[in-house]
Amino acid sequence: MPCSDRPPFACRYETDAVPLQIHEPVGHFEYTVLLVLAGGADAAITHRTYRLRRGSLLFIGRLESHAIRIQTTPYERYVARLSLDMLLKSVPDTPLLSIFIRRPEDFRHLIQLDEPELERILPVFSRLAQESPGQAPFALSRCSSLLNLFLIELYRMAPQAFPSWSNCTTQTAVVAAQQYMTRNFRRPLTLEEVAEHAFVSRHTLSLAFRQNVGMTYKDYLILLRITEAKRLLVTTDAPVSKIGELVGYSNVNNFIKIFRERMHTTPLQYRLARGRPE
Repeated sequence: MPCSDRPPFACRYETDAVPLQIHEPVGHFEYTVLLVLAGGADAAITHRTYRLRRGSLLFIGRLESHAIRIQTTPYERYVARLSLDMLLKSVPDTPLLSIFIRRPEDFRHLIQLDEPELERILPVFSRLAQESPGQAPFALSRCSSLLNLFLIELYRMAPQAFPSWSNCTTQTAVVAAQQYMTRNFRRPLTLEEVAEHAFVSRHTLSLAFRQNVGMTYKDYLILLRITEAKRLLVTTDAPVSKIGELVGYSNVNNFIKIFRERMHTTPLQYRLARGRPE
């Protein structure tokens, strides 16, 4: 299923009673916010590891590889997932957006709330979980409002956790570029085309992309494609050559080469290791 067909927002309460269980999402395209209520776990996000406990608030960017190992049970948490479009529609203020989309070198994914701070935030997650099934009238609109309210409250409690914005023009261009790439990565896509869509020069976008996203334009495009390929390998029976085409690679050998470089395994080996026969 293309990422655009997924619900733009979902929030639910989850609990696990088994220690050492590993959660490793496949085809992760959404932003994730995790609020721990009880128990403990270790969260590995890209090259960083965090210890989670009651009051841990974790922000995971779309496409950031991550796994969570449960250490103490019961491990209880709220998990909210939202699309890029939902995030941009819900949060009009760029300083609040920064905790999702900016990844400077000193960025920390984890905010540890004390008990009074947790009590201020917890009711918002409870209401989000009630609304996110989307059956009540205007449920998505209310979720949008609650999400913005949550970020405002969090900013007032911990403004240092939000990366600063130095140049709104270029950073807005980076967000526009990310949106455009998300919708068009399945076909040939050049930096020039994306820069033109974002109304900046190729050079400006290249520099701003590295500064704000934490990787180059090329690496981000590859990550979009490989992440979708991983999802298709596990959730469909399409042959590897077809999956390569679906994510933007007309040459299957080039697709396999890039996949192996990024994942240290071939697409077929990745599929077989996760129980999906070729």
